[in-house]
Amino acid sequence: MRSRQPDLRVAFIAIKPSPSRATLQPAMQAANQAIREYARETPGVAFLDVHTPMLDANGQPRGELFLDDALHMNAAGYVVWADVVGTWLDSLPDATSPSR
Repeated sequence: MRSRQPDLRVAFIAIKPSPSRATLQPAMQAANQAIREYARETPGVAFLDVHTPMLDANGQPRGELFLDDALHMNAAGYVVWADVVGTWLDSLPDATSPSR
């Protein structure tokens, strides 16, 4: 990607927690941390943390954000994502501005 578009911005969306995969939480957090560090060190790369706001006060996935299968998000879960991703998108320069 960078060879064709050197100024391309890349965003990694964190691995989301889910009640059905709670046993994988430590591995997800480790992977998210590695990606966060990579993004911090790499210009033009952002890490969008949807993981943290999807956890309750005890660090467990918030059940009210998921469908009955406890894996897929419901509308409330997507609101969390829209907030995180939307905030990042809003921070980008306007694609129609003359500076681009």
